[in-house]
Amino acid sequence: MTNYRQNADPMLINALAAGKSVPAAAAEAGISRATAFRRLQDPEIPRQVDELRENLTEVALDKLCHAAEPACKRLNVLLDGAASENVQLSAARTILDHMFTIRNFHKLQDRIRELEAQLTQEPQGDRDRYWPDAVEKGPPCVVGLDIQHGYRHVANWMEYILYKGGLPDERVEELKQEIAELRESAQRFDEAIAS
Repeated sequence: MTNYRQNADPMLINALAAGKSVPAAAAEAGISRATAFRRLQDPEIPRQVDELRENLTEVALDKLCHAAEPACKRLNVLLDGAASENVQLSAARTILDHMFTIRNFHKLQDRIRELEAQLTQEPQGDRDRYWPDAVEKGPPCVVGLDIQHGYRHVANWMEYILYKGGLPDERVEELKQEIAELRESAQRFDEAIAS
């Protein structure tokens, strides 16, 4: 990388993180629009822009947090003691609006944490929902199967569990016996229907 680009990148990143458009950030960094768009193809540049934006947001949030207590006190004074009912009404609306906004933010934050925790657990895709991979989860539920096909379906799932392995020997033998019984029952239903 040339010195020109090395010097331009920090200026481009700062301008983009501050919310400027790519052409405006390019002008501020002293590079062409084409160069700015080309630099944005390097994954490191957008990553640094995001990181700087996050830092700037944290700084702004800290400043707002420091100002929140005096602002709340002032709103309470206006709510209780303002001569004008319009001022009192405005203070009440502001307090309620911010209370609901903060509450919703915290609910959203909690939900995001829950979703992130779920993502770090084992995948819970469609296969896991319809084809559980542990005996403890029970057989998969399929609506609309007749009895003999239901027996075969459960037997197939048990064979999948056996194939995955990791079960104690006594549990393997129990499952093999259950599979044989299910297959036998399905066979008897087939014969009864055929006759």
